Amino acid sequence: MFSLHIIKMLKILTILITTSFSLSFCDSIISTKYDVEILRDTWGVPHIYGVTDKDVAFGFAFAHSEDDFKTIQDVVLQTRGKLSSIYGKETLPIDYLTNLLRVRENVEQNYDKLISSEVKDIIEAYVDGLNYYASLNPGETIGEIGQITAHDIVSGFVFRTQFLYGLDFYFNFLFESKNQKKQPQLPREVWRDGAPLGSNSFAVSPNRSENDETFLLVNAHQPWDGPIAWYEVHLHSEEGWNIVGGTLPGSPVVFVGHNEHLGWAHTLNTPDLIDIYELTINPDNNSQYLFDGEWIDFQDYDSSLNLRILKLFNINLNTKLRWSVHGPVLDLKHGTYAIRYAAMNEIRQIEQWFKMNKAKNFKEWEDAVKLRYLPSLNCMYADNQGNIFYLYNAAFPKRESSYDWKDYIPGDKSETLWTSREDYEYLPKIYNPASGFLQNCNSTPFQTTDGMDNPNINFFPEKLGIEKYMTNRSLRAIELFSSDLKISQDDLFKYKFDMEYSKQSAIAKYRDEILEANISQTDPIINEALKVLKDWDLKTDPNNKGAALAILSTKPYLKNYYEKISDSELVDNFVRAAKLLKRKYGEIDVSWGKVNKMIRGGRSLSLGGGPDIMHSIYGDLKSSGELEAFAGDSYILFATWDKDGNVSSKSVHQYGAATTKKNSPHYSDQSILFANRKLKDVWFEKSDILNNLESKYRPGERDEK
Repeated sequence: MFSLHIIKMLKILTILITTSFSLSFCDSIISTKYDVEILRDTWGVPHIYGVTDKDVAFGFAFAHSEDDFKTIQDVVLQTRGKLSSIYGKETLPIDYLTNLLRVRENVEQNYDKLISSEVKDIIEAYVDGLNYYASLNPGETIGEIGQITAHDIVSGFVFRTQFLYGLDFYFNFLFESKNQKKQPQLPREVWRDGAPLGSNSFAVSPNRSENDETFLLVNAHQPWDGPIAWYEVHLHSEEGWNIVGGTLPGSPVVFVGHNEHLGWAHTLNTPDLIDIYELTINPDNNSQYLFDGEWIDFQDYDSSLNLRILKLFNINLNTKLRWSVHGPVLDLKHGTYAIRYAAMNEIRQIEQWFKMNKAKNFKEWEDAVKLRYLPSLNCMYADNQGNIFYLYNAAFPKRESSYDWKDYIPGDKSETLWTSREDYEYLPKIYNPASGFLQNCNSTPFQTTDGMDNPNINFFPEKLGIEKYMTNRSLRAIELFSSDLKISQDDLFKYKFDMEYSKQSAIAKYRDEILEANISQTDPIINEALKVLKDWDLKTDPNNKGAALAILSTKPYLKNYYEKISDSELVDNFVRAAKLLKRKYGEIDVSWGKVNKMIRGGRSLSLGGGPDIMHSIYGDLKSSGELEAFAGDSYILFATWDKDGNVSSKSVHQYGAATTKKNSPHYSDQSILFANRKLKDVWFEKSDILNNLESKYRPGERDEK
């Protein structure tokens, strides 16, 4: 009993000593290394003002931690393969993939070799900011996370960018077909676990705008919570870093946004950057595979996972993983396979985004993009000189043309082992089109604008896997922009919040197929539903009387391109949707806003929009019959450069600046704006920020105005 008491006291003493040292150490950092202030405007958005770029990175980390330290820590845990040690078996596959892809090992081996000293300074200052916040708020730390490191931050970028172009689809495909060999399928979809990783982006040049202005829309569709949910920030240093935009937890740079000179948006694309190799195993030694006539030993490495069980105790899981010259290896009943994917060893994603953040003109920005440390993502660009630009960015492998790269590839020949990528000049792109506008909404690059400036599809081989389909959003963008010869800012706002499906869209075709199907008309509910569906005008405004039935009937099939579904499957889902609405609402022609909801901060807000609508909203069906929105439109930013090159912008976040702090007034203060499709001013000049100031403080020394 006495010894247990001593042990407990020693633990408490250790915590006190550690905390005291940590606070003293971090106080020293803040007073001697970083000169930075955080200015929070009346929406709670942080504007980080520092002397150097390092100062800004430190303050940025601290401010974001104030609003969402929990999610930043989750990203760190993922990079260490430790999520399942806290959250249990649901996160075990993520930890497994982190280890299988050797993310951490890659970063630890290459950090000092590849990352420039300038960017190391940024990353390490950002890490100091995270650890300083943790030292001041030990009650917010998760488990035994300890000190966050630069390797944690870089590993987060490496892991995320590998999955932007569909790597998870290939792993899912192989694991799901583990009992029999199936034909590989390219990841044509842009959805992840029911949540879209899609986006809209528009650019308009002065020759198409009403007042000789240049417009840029930044509008990525992300999940509203978690490690890929948007956060708005403004970064300003005296070394030329001055940018407002959206970022993700654990990032020391802005991903999408604008500075005074230029801006850009990203949308997801799905080029073919991944191959599955079929390996031949030595019948006398299953630790070897055939390569160029020789038996080669696999690289074996341990995967150590710590799994939380029933929130009561943890167990260690140790498994052996294997690696070939091609990449990570999966041993399945029907064969042994290796996966090779673009930018396998690339760790400099932060470097490219940082250079994009600080670019002052198109050449500097394009030079940053030409680094191609990002293996995928469309880029939409505009600047204060009136230039607009679209790029289909992809690290296309240089592949031997004699193979069918959509099939399994023989892994026993070096000629199939690609080691380089196609040149930048090989990518689809459009600079200053005669039409004066560009759009991309996760669609083919071959219909980016109207007129003769679209990339010629015949110049790009089939093996590249470039998308050919048009989403509803891209169809509507072309329809709206093409019919407007002089686009005003109000026009652009209206097009962004368009809530109509094109007559060429998937849902319009599904609707026609249901109406043309041979449905028994003996049930009065079905008769009523058929009339509602027939009268539906393809719109999704909150008061629309047909959208609920149409979307609930077709929601499982709206995957951003038209996919043939059997009539019986469509009809069955239509019948279920009609009966659900009748049972839950007493009517089938219920207003869409009664069904389509945002639940936030104690509010239940009616929404317009819907799946693959320009105003994209994706919801989970609840037992109440409501669709509770969880993804889609999130951070939206409109930037305008007037004819003199001066920039102004408006934005909205679906929640607010305090993304996880329920007691903050900024937890949900933008949600009403969002639900009503309204925007707030972005205060970019310091004088405007000071005129709309809520608080100003140094990290750790918060004083209200």
